[in-house]
Amino acid sequence: GVLHAATRLGITVPGELSVVGYDDQEHMAAFLTPPLTSVALPHRAMGDAAARLVLDAIDTGRTPPATVRRLACPVISRASVGPAPSR
Repeated sequence: GVLHAATRLGITVPGELSVVGYDDQEHMAAFLTPPLTSVALPHRAMGDAAARLVLDAIDTGRTPPATVRRLACPVISRASVGPAPSR
């Protein structure tokens, strides 16, 4: 949506505005104009971690404590990000 709005407003991407997406949707981000730089979500690793928590809870009979689990989310660089403006 941001890319389309920028085009309608005459704002060039990445010349005047850099745009970064989230999720790196396989059939979308690379095919937008310009191709969208995006943070890729590790869907398989997220599912594996969730399944391990459920299986551990079943085995132990206990609900796991609420904790933060961090997984690597690589940035996929494409053409929607330009250099920072100079003053």
